[in-house]
Amino acid sequence: MEELAVSLAAPCPVSKSLMNHHRPAVHIARALLKSKITPPWMRSVFDEVRVSGIIENLSPNNVSAEVILLCQELLQSAFLKPAQIATLKQILQVILLLSIS
Repeated sequence: MEELAVSLAAPCPVSKSLMNHHRPAVHIARALLKSKITPPWMRSVFDEVRVSGIIENLSPNNVSAEVILLCQELLQSAFLKPAQIATLKQILQVILLLSIS
């Protein structure tokens, strides 16, 4: 989980090959976040700095379904701060507008 969070939060664009490599870890992270009792160590893995880094690395060119689903679980598990939610909303709106054009 930590390798996933660090990779997605690293100051570089998330590539498709990186997401293919981490796809199983994203599914495990989502399952852990969905569980009735989220392991306490998940808060240190997906801390505010890493989550902000993940969101900052998103762009219309590199968003994958897995990252969107991970962000959704982070939101539902109350891991996202209001500013992170606002930024994520803006990114998704841009993606939606580009897909309509």
